[in-house]
Amino acid sequence: MELNDPRSYHREELQTLGWELTVCNALSMPESPCLRVLKKKTSYGSLLLDFISNSGITPRHILEIGGGYGFLARDFLKDNPHLQVTLWDISPSLLKKQKDTLRGFQACVLEKDILDADPTTLAHFDLIIMNEMIGDLPTLTDLELTGNQAPNDGATTFFWEEAKRVISAYNLEIPSHPFNFNIGAILALETVLSSRVENIFISEHSCEATVPEEMKGLIFVSAPNHPEPILLKGHREFTIKFSHLEAVAQSFSYHIKRGPLADFIPLDMSDRLKVCLRASVPRTGEEEAIRQFVSDLYQYEYLLLTKGHGS
Repeated sequence: MELNDPRSYHREELQTLGWELTVCNALSMPESPCLRVLKKKTSYGSLLLDFISNSGITPRHILEIGGGYGFLARDFLKDNPHLQVTLWDISPSLLKKQKDTLRGFQACVLEKDILDADPTTLAHFDLIIMNEMIGDLPTLTDLELTGNQAPNDGATTFFWEEAKRVISAYNLEIPSHPFNFNIGAILALETVLSSRVENIFISEHSCEATVPEEMKGLIFVSAPNHPEPILLKGHREFTIKFSHLEAVAQSFSYHIKRGPLADFIPLDMSDRLKVCLRASVPRTGEEEAIRQFVSDLYQYEYLLLTKGHGS
């Protein structure tokens, strides 16, 4: 068993997300080819805010944890300048980029780690967003609950003890073989849920992703049902077992809506897009970007957790 904790990379080394083309970043520029394959050709933040509003949520004071380049917050504020938006991040580089992106908007950008947060400091927000970031939190790799695994340092010991606690507390389904356990994602969610905030949105790469039957010949996802590593510059992230997050949310009596990002980012499945997806290999760099983006709309799942609305 080892601890994979990318937070030190984000604090000390990260300078750009250029090699990580997130769904949000893919829709951030008007010239993006990914916009052309959507039914509604607009930014990720605008699509998400519509989804949240259509779910009966009218947020006023929003906290985004792990704000990336600040694009999502910028899109929210463009659509609704009356929102109060706060961003937390641990990366000095990204905090600077967020401030640049949000210059001219009323937003508060702070250096804070959700894993060090007191839940009472979150209670005054009415919507907390953790978008495409919980895969960056600590993961225990090759974890076994049987046998005599002995952590080799204090940080690993802490997360190992916390893993045993949350597995028991939330009756999490655990495989009999060694597996990668998203302990940081679960602890972050537990902190947010403990604040009793009314609304929570989470998205990330899922290890339990599915594709609709009619699209299975066009779109391919990885769904082994256990978290997999994603190798990136200078660090590893892990896909998320969303059924574990669901179990934690259920124990706090939240209503749960779960699905792929395609639920609120619907594709315009034109003949041209079908030809692009059916090709054995992408013919251009633009086609490669579109194929990756379309796959991500199903590889990523979301949870919308609410205390005052039905699922």
